[in-house]
Amino acid sequence: MPDHILSWSTANGGGNQNVPAWTDVLPYLEEVRNGGGVVTLDTIEDARTTYRSLQVRSEAGNYLLTLGEETDDDWEVRTYHNPNSKESRVELLGDYWDAKMIFRNFEVVVAAFKEFYELGNVSVALLS
Repeated sequence: MPDHILSWSTANGGGNQNVPAWTDVLPYLEEVRNGGGVVTLDTIEDARTTYRSLQVRSEAGNYLLTLGEETDDDWEVRTYHNPNSKESRVELLGDYWDAKMIFRNFEVVVAAFKEFYELGNVSVALLS
């Protein structure tokens, strides 16, 4: 299991914590569920994984998950794909996103963060 840095910005404030336990992560995910905001889990550099950052942005029950991967010369981003969404743009925390990247199922957020916390990656079934 890789080590992480947890950071958050919610209605209750912001901060960061080095090498959190999984039980430290869950309350901040609940905060973005209930009041919106951003939670990020960054992997402390680890040769076992190239995935460096998982982030959820949340507002009004809408979620956007992004997983950043460091490649040889670039930064690749994987996101959730919502096939049921219509072609449009959704505003989330002041930025506009493709509606196909936005979803409303909080359990997906928890599952992605748990996988990333434990494995340093998120399955393609969750983020493509």
